[in-house]
Amino acid sequence: MLAVDTRLPEIRMSDTEGKAVRLTDFPGQAVLMFFMRSTTCPVCNLHVRHLVSRSAADFRAHGVQVIIAVPEDRVDAARWKEKTEHSLPGHQ
Repeated sequence: MLAVDTRLPEIRMSDTEGKAVRLTDFPGQAVLMFFMRSTTCPVCNLHVRHLVSRSAADFRAHGVQVIIAVPEDRVDAARWKEKTEHSLPGHQ
């Protein structure tokens, strides 16, 4: 775990639509990055459900941007994201 205010090297990722995502895209915001072992990992999925549904309002209230990083390719990640979003309370 890194200490608060630790300067990180630039991390470059792609979102599920292929758009580049960099930590510098969130100037002045705190960023919480959760690196999943796999989209099939039940423990990781439990943590994601907590981060996205139960804690989302608290994070937003404190200006924290949550990024979920998965090791799968973009197509599998997009499929997982859609399935996960639809399974959360309040989503259809």
